[in-house]
This record gives sequence, structure tokens and C-alpha cells, in this order.
Amino acid sequence: MNKKNIGSSYTIYIIASTIVFFIVILYYNYHSSEKLIVENADDEAQKLADNLIERIELTTHLVEKIPENFSIFLTNSIKTKEELEINLRNIIAKNELIVGSCVAFEPYAFSKDSMYAPYWYRTKNGFRYENLGTPSYFYFKWDWYKIPKILRKPTWSPPYFDEGGGNITMSTYSVPFFLKKNNKIDSSQVSGIVTVDIPLLEFEEALKSFKVYKSGFAFITYKDGTFVTHPNKNFIMKESISSLSEKLNQPDMKILGEKMKKSKGFLESEQIFDNKNVRIYYSPLKTQDWSIAVVVPKEEMYKDLSQMRKNVLIIGIVGVIMLLGTIIFLFNLLHSKQIERENIRLEVLVQERTSDIKKQNDEILAAHQLILGNNIVLQQQKEEIEAQADNLLEMNNELLQANEELEVQKSEIEHKNEQITDSIIYAKRIQDAVLPNPMFVAKLLPQHFILYKPKDIVSGDFYWIRRKNTRIYLAVADCTGHGVPGAFMSMMGISFLNEILDSADKSIHSSDILFQLRTMIMKALHQRGRIGETHDGMDIAMTIFDYDSRSVEFAAANHPLYLVRKKSENNILPESDNEKVKIEERFSNDSQFLIEFKGDKMPIGAHQNDQESFTDHVIPFKKGDMFYMLSDGYVSQFGGPQKRKFLAVPLKLLFLEISEKIVQEQREILDQRIEEWRGEIPQVDDVLVMGIRI
Repeated sequence: MNKKNIGSSYTIYIIASTIVFFIVILYYNYHSSEKLIVENADDEAQKLADNLIERIELTTHLVEKIPENFSIFLTNSIKTKEELEINLRNIIAKNELIVGSCVAFEPYAFSKDSMYAPYWYRTKNGFRYENLGTPSYFYFKWDWYKIPKILRKPTWSPPYFDEGGGNITMSTYSVPFFLKKNNKIDSSQVSGIVTVDIPLLEFEEALKSFKVYKSGFAFITYKDGTFVTHPNKNFIMKESISSLSEKLNQPDMKILGEKMKKSKGFLESEQIFDNKNVRIYYSPLKTQDWSIAVVVPKEEMYKDLSQMRKNVLIIGIVGVIMLLGTIIFLFNLLHSKQIERENIRLEVLVQERTSDIKKQNDEILAAHQLILGNNIVLQQQKEEIEAQADNLLEMNNELLQANEELEVQKSEIEHKNEQITDSIIYAKRIQDAVLPNPMFVAKLLPQHFILYKPKDIVSGDFYWIRRKNTRIYLAVADCTGHGVPGAFMSMMGISFLNEILDSADKSIHSSDILFQLRTMIMKALHQRGRIGETHDGMDIAMTIFDYDSRSVEFAAANHPLYLVRKKSENNILPESDNEKVKIEERFSNDSQFLIEFKGDKMPIGAHQNDQESFTDHVIPFKKGDMFYMLSDGYVSQFGGPQKRKFLAVPLKLLFLEISEKIVQEQREILDQRIEEWRGEIPQVDDVLVMGIRI
């Protein structure tokens, strides 16, 4: 075997070994990347499913709290049918998720009637009332009444279609309440059942809006496998997983139904749902006998894996080509050195020959020098390319490191954002708990409404009501700012008002309360009227309803009080020489007129006149008088065709227009009017409007 053959063998061996090593490294990287992509795709799909379950369970938990709290209130506070039916209607009006609510009593447990079951429910045209306590209905036989009574604990009914009622699919949550004897609750004797009805359409809409990749979807089943929600409406309440499995001859679907009843997990199948290769994540809901499943096509889950396979193939081909080129170049370089040694040997022979051969040899040497020059240039180019490759590799490593740092920062920001949002939501619960209980307000003021629309999760507006002796103390306030800062100020205001009233005697006036409140706010915020201090505080309207003297005492900081009153028989508007009491012809109609009582132009907080007292207005009231108190959020809202503020004049005309309607209808009109006004423009401030009819 000559040297040439040995050199060729070594070359082939080196090329083959290098290619094999390159392929092994490429395969290892591909296998590791594939495993990581699959794990990430599974984790993402599982998180999507868990997030959907958490949203549904939170919704049902909030719904459950409403009848549970109302059952406690029934046991302790409600005494008349009118009071019961007003509070029952408020449950529907203030909770859009609830379409119906009923209180069904045991025979003679609440009144002389053997059957009494008031029921309010929502329709397209408003709210309707029925008494289900009729012989034709006989509610004692229905499961929503019998089962919680026997078990003596709250229960959810199976999903059902409310034919003839709302004509929708719904589920009923029933809570028993018990007889109270000698100020003690007798848990052995059920007094009645409180129910709320929720439409399953809400969960259908939630599942529709829930994006699971491109064509994935989710559905809910009852414990017997019946579809409660599904993208195919023909399945809802008409098919179960078992029946659909038999019709479509899909055994995997039956296996899925059995697994969904027992625990959470996932199933992989190529038979279920249009014979697509899918992964199905399933889990039972804690609060009900329901289970949820999320169906995700594997093709969409692992689309990054398909792209990676293409990239690996391209990289492999390009890498092999470049590797072969490099090896060939090196082989040629070694071969040129052998030629150089051969030329030296030939040069000795040429010197022994004739001058003609020497001339030819000179030409050969010249050609050889040219080749060497070219080789030097190629070597320099090779070194430059290798240096550039090193620089690119270093830059790539820096970019990878920077990307990893950005991912870490992004995760930290998202986590902190979730923590902040959770904290604000919890703060809202605290703020809602501090605000007066709606049932307590309804007991003190049977004919009233409150339109309360925070701009953010928590609000800087608040309302406060207390009763002491025969007087009712009522305040509506707007704190500096909105959101979390405003909420802190509102908590401080409510706390100080309670402290002032607890230590006050019977003769305290509205102006005294505001003066003490201003002093306490300035002390708490360390305000001394110096330049550069914070000007935080609040604007507030304070009223005292005295039913002994049949009058309202009013004092305010930058807030008005509006009174709409019926005209006298001679249809003449009264006159006022008080500059803080305005009566204008344009704010009157054939039967009524509006009076505006202005507050003092100074806030609760540091001000150049912060040692002055507030002005009291004593207003004798009449039956049918309608009082309105509000913050400035309603009149400050931008909207309409010209994108301007709503302003006070249109609001006063609106008060005059709606004042004779029932209070809840007034609230709905005010809410609808401001929503139509703002359109797509975001809410600019907290909104609070309160109306009281004498």
C-alpha cells in the first residue's frame, strides 16, 4: 500500500468519525429539546385547565354566600312580608349572575298562610314576582325543597331546563334556615328554604371565551355524565358521555367518562372528537357534582416541536456540508505541502540538466510561488473567518444570557402583579365589609337607592349611615384620588365618623360632625397648613334625619343636597333669599320643583379657612319628598357625541324627570344613562349617587 492510499484512508476515516460525532451531538440536543418542549406544552395546558376551574369555583362560591348570609338574616331580623320581599328583590337586582331567588316556608312558619313562598325572578323586561305557595305547584314535593330539608344542609340541584319560566338551563342552590326559640336557633326544626337560581349560560359563555390554543375547547358534565356545557348545543342536557360513546362507537370516550367521576388527570386518544390526536385534561369541581374537561389537539400543543424538527434537519444538512468543506480544504492544504517537498527534489534534478530545462523549472517555480501566495491569502481569510465565528458565538451566548435574565424579570413582574391584584381584591372585600350592610340600610331607609360604581377595584367614594336614638345620620363622601389611595382615605373617614358619633350627645349637629372630622383628618395626616404639605382629604355631604321634628339637618364640604318636592296648590314656586339655597324656574315642571342646598366651599382637610365652622341647613320635610346626595364622579364623566363632561344641569333635570318613579327604577335609569353617555370612553372617577324618599 503506497503513501497516497494510506493518506486517503486516513482522510476517509477522519471525515467519517467527525460526521458521526456531529450527528451524535445533534441527536442528543434534539432529544433534550423535544423532551423540554413536550413538558412545557403539558404544563401550559394543565395551567389553562386549572385556571378555568378556579374561575368557575370562585363564581359558584360567591353565589353560595348570598343565600347562606340571607338565611342567617331571615332567622334573626325579618319580621314582615313587605320587608322580606324587598330584600329578596334586592338579591336579584344587585347580583346579575342570579336569575331567580325564593324563600319557601314551612306551613304557618312565617304567616297565617299554610303555604308562603315569595319568588322574584329576572326577565327581559325587568323583575317579576310570584308566590309559589299555591296548591297547583305544591313546592313541598320538589327536590330543591325536600333534599336540603332532610339533610339539613345546603345542596345544589342537578342541572335542569326551566321550561315556561326563564326557558334556560339552570341549577338551584338551596339553603335551609331554622326556627329560633328563646333567642337560640333550633337546628332540629327547619323553618324554610332559601334558594337562588343561576343560569348555566354564564358558564357556557365563560368556556367560549376561554382560549385553548387554536381549536381546543372545554366542557362540563354532571356526575352521571350528562353534558352541562359543550360547544355543540345539541349535546347539552340531551346527551351523556356514555350515550355519545355508544352512538359514535368510541370506547375511549367511555373511559374518559369513568375517569372524570373519580379524580383529575389526563387522557390521550386518537378516537375522541373527530378522530383527532388529542390530550384531554379533566378534573372534578369541589363545590358541585360537576367535572370539567379541556380538549387540546396535540398538533397545536407541539407545533414548536414540529418547527424544531425542521430546524434540526436544516442545521444537520448545513453542518455536514460545512464539515465536509473544511476537511477537504485541510486535505488540500496538506497535499500542497507534499507538492512543495517534491518540487525541491525536482529542483536539484533541474540544476543538473540543460539551461532549457532550467528555464522551464524557473517557470514552474514562479507558478509555485503564485500558489503559495494564494495559500497564504486563503490562510489569512480562514483565520479571519474563525475570529468572526468566535465573536458571533460570544455574542450569541451574551444574547442567550440576556434573554434568560429578561424571562426571569418577566416572571417576577407577573408574579408581583398577581400578588398586587390579589391584595387589592382582598382590600375590596374589607372595604365592602366596612360599608353599611344593604339590609341594614333598607331597614333604616325603606325607600332608597344607592348607585355605587368604583372606577377601580376599590373606591375612594363611600357612604355611611348610623342610627342613634330617633335620628338617622347619613353621609356621602368623595376622598382625594381613587383606587387604593382613595380606599385608604375612605376607611379612615368611616372610622372617624363612627368614633365621632359614638362619643357625641343627642344634640350634635351636622356642622359639628364635619368640624370634628376635619380636625381628626388633619391630625392623622399631620397637616398644619404649611407650604408643600399634602392636600389630601375629602368632600362630603352630611345629613341628619330627625323623625321627631320631621326635618333634615344638612351641612357639607363642597357637596350639594338636592330636594325634589311637589308644588303647592297655587302652583307657585317658593322664593329664597339665602345664597346657598337655589330655586330656579328651569328646574321645575307642572307638578314638582327642585331645590339645591349648597355646601361650604372648603374641604375636609388642610385649607386657608380650616378653622371656620360649617353651615347648617334645617329643612322641614314632607311625605313624598325626594332627596339626592352624590359625589362629583357622575357629572365629571366624559362622553356623548362631543366627548365632554355630563355636568350638573342635565343631572338636575334628570332628577326632576325620574323623582316620581320607584327608587329602584330611578337607580336603573341613572345607571343606564351614564353608561350610554360614556360609551367606549373609560370611567374617569368613582361614581356614587344616593336617593332617599320620605
